[in-house]
Amino acid sequence: MPAPTSADSLSRQAPAAMLIGPRPVLDNRMPMPPVIPAPAEDREGYQHIDDDAIVQAAQQPISTFSIDVDTGSYSNVRRFLSAGSPPPVDAVRVEELINYFRYGDPAPTNDQPFAVRTELASTPWNKDSLLLRVGIAGRDIATADLPPANLVFLVDVSG
Repeated sequence: MPAPTSADSLSRQAPAAMLIGPRPVLDNRMPMPPVIPAPAEDREGYQHIDDDAIVQAAQQPISTFSIDVDTGSYSNVRRFLSAGSPPPVDAVRVEELINYFRYGDPAPTNDQPFAVRTELASTPWNKDSLLLRVGIAGRDIATADLPPANLVFLVDVSG
């Protein structure tokens, strides 16, 4: 049989199966695994805190407590708890947790530099002991009334 001429080739119709279009190619590839980030390096360190012993106020009536302390421990503890893990023991600084909150203690109404408010309550863990709360509030001073300040900021980029 002689080879078809170019005119014959152009006049032929393709079989019906070819007119439908290409068949879909089956994708035999495995799906991509989920991207799991590497755990962050734990670079947090906390200075060890030794608990103070309980003392009898009748024997040692003088106690000190700083009223100008950082409040960062509360945010740090909240961050750990929100992430579903307990905070490291030495990350919990009770005085910073206490000073984080505003208690609404009234400011002094006289010429005194601060007002003192006390509350006494039974402790829920021991019916034979009491818990004393001492609140101290100073006068609110409008920022416009404050003297000029020379502030120095140290930016620590050591890590």
